[in-house]
Amino acid sequence: MTVKPEKELKVIWYMTAFIVFAVTAVILLSFYLFTDVNPKVIAGFSVTWLLSLVITLIWIPAAYRAVEYYIEDDSVKMKGGIFWRKQVTVPNQKITNIDITQGPFQRFLKLGTIHVQTAGAGGQQGQKAELKISGVRDTGKIKDAISENIASITPAFLKEKERGSLPSYQQVAKTGFSSEREILADILEILKSIDERLKK
Repeated sequence: MTVKPEKELKVIWYMTAFIVFAVTAVILLSFYLFTDVNPKVIAGFSVTWLLSLVITLIWIPAAYRAVEYYIEDDSVKMKGGIFWRKQVTVPNQKITNIDITQGPFQRFLKLGTIHVQTAGAGGQQGQKAELKISGVRDTGKIKDAISENIASITPAFLKEKERGSLPSYQQVAKTGFSSEREILADILEILKSIDERLKK
């Protein structure tokens, strides 16, 4: 399943950039009008401000085109970056939390961000999430798809994967997910594994 952010994500980026550049412009103007700072220094900062604005206006659409997310049977992936390409892969068995957040702009545009967290990435509401799926509208549907893929992975499932006889996600979905007894058995096996590691 390939997920592309909604076009409104660019609007959020533009609005954020506008606020940042408006604030810096007011600061520069205040220095020019109310302080004795050398006009050449102000002119230098103004040129830097203008160049940064132009680069940002070029960068936003390019960054939007580059970013894509993939919800796969065994992992969640993100690809992005313009000059330096970036790819993040989070295996399903390492995912501990899936949170959904909405900032003020996102609420206005009816978008959200899905935070995919692992045990090593703590923080409130996915602040330090391993991977963020930003600017999507069907947040509940995407979260459910990830959760279903996670539910299909059990220790027995992983052993089959190592042997190379792993069934497809569609086959697993047809036969149904783990029963409550199997899930408890899996949790017990994981706890035993953690206990053995701690003893070492």
